[in-house]
Amino acid sequence: MTDVSENIANQLLNVVAEILLCDLSELNMTTKMEDISQWDSIANINLILKLEELFDIEIPPASLVEMTSMPGILKVLQQSQVA
Repeated sequence: MTDVSENIANQLLNVVAEILLCDLSELNMTTKMEDISQWDSIANINLILKLEELFDIEIPPASLVEMTSMPGILKVLQQSQVA
């Protein structure tokens, strides 16, 4: 992982922990929505909105279905030219 990608991954982990109100130690870059009980559809919308604000991007609606895991979110961020 490059320094930029590692920085994005760390920012992503921190944002997910903040939105889900969970400890950072509960998360890693393979965590999926079903792994964390707090990660429901409302939390996912809040997460997407926070990522759009943080990275100053607009996530296309077609990409939302991919954003149910850390790898999926990172992939969408890469497609949005963030990472």
